[in-house]
Amino acid sequence: MRRLLLLLLVCALAPVSGALAAVAAREPCGLPLPSAAGTPALPHVAAALAGAPASLDVLVVGSATVLGPAGNPTDAFPQAMADALRTRVPGLAVSLVVHGIRGRTAAEMVPLLRQSLAAKQFQLVLWQTGTVEAVRRLPPDGFAATLAQGIQAVHAAGADLVLVDPQYSEMLESKADLPPYRAAILQAVSGPGTALLDRYDLMRDWARAGLLDLDHTAVGARAKVSERLHTCLGDMLARRVLAGAAAAGG
Repeated sequence: MRRLLLLLLVCALAPVSGALAAVAAREPCGLPLPSAAGTPALPHVAAALAGAPASLDVLVVGSATVLGPAGNPTDAFPQAMADALRTRVPGLAVSLVVHGIRGRTAAEMVPLLRQSLAAKQFQLVLWQTGTVEAVRRLPPDGFAATLAQGIQAVHAAGADLVLVDPQYSEMLESKADLPPYRAAILQAVSGPGTALLDRYDLMRDWARAGLLDLDHTAVGARAKVSERLHTCLGDMLARRVLAGAAAAGG
């Protein structure tokens, strides 16, 4: 079972090269995932994928974006991740518990995180954070301390964590000072059990390549582009999770 899983992970993470047009034909979202070299190990995910039968319980916490472009979790990137994982690892059962609350800070989400972890065993937690703090210009040091508390709670509950940083958009850039909060998230991703989906960089690269650019999309087409964006983020997130499992020797 472990050998089969490792083969599936290797195939899922095979590098893609060539011109953008060639990449677009081979990658569902136009651009390949940045190098998985140095991806933190996700040992609890690896153990779950190696189970018989393989199953993965995922807790998702964050602001409104985890609920999808129209407030429907079935259209959001966490659900797209679950779908991509099932495709890449045949037979894998994935279940999601999603808590998305608009306008909540990380400090306000930590109690919900702890409550959810106490109520059910999860192998993976997705924590989307940093946007509210950046918009409100809350102290970055306090945000970093809150991240440390949340990470400790996740690990104490026997789960791995993937942090999801703020999204990229010209409007958000004009309203928020994102770099200090993105730096705090990057600093928090250290050691086994904690990885990062660099959503900001992915969305910026897609926008600059003219592939998925909500800022310059006609109003009538935004719903379709937003749905595609969530699908692509979910696919990239699935590949990051599988890279972490592979790094753990799963």
